[in-house]
Amino acid sequence: MIGIDISEDVPSAARERAVAVGVQDRCVFTTSTAERADVVVSIDAFEPFPTPGRPGHHEQPPAPEGEVLISFGPTWYHPLGGHLFSVFPWAHRLFSEKALIRWRSDFKRDGATRFSQVAGA
Repeated sequence: MIGIDISEDVPSAARERAVAVGVQDRCVFTTSTAERADVVVSIDAFEPFPTPGRPGHHEQPPAPEGEVLISFGPTWYHPLGGHLFSVFPWAHRLFSEKALIRWRSDFKRDGATRFSQVAGA
């Protein structure tokens, strides 16, 4: 099994958890791979890609006869589509990216100036 996430903290935490439950020899957790998988599962990871249909962290298509299973949460045009920025329904559609990032900077100090720079957004 290969677990992939675009930010290093998620694979790092997964590696620690795999060790804790004794499956580290059967799992690889990383930020990218060239492996062609039999099954690719994408959960809530469709919208953030700059080029949908070709996510940057898994450049290879599934193996021949492979499958891609995709699930994603509310899209941008849903009342809660701003994900981390949905402080109330439609907030992400009422306020600019700049305003929401400014609001976020009151309690997050990671230096993000755009939605795309926010971990987990």
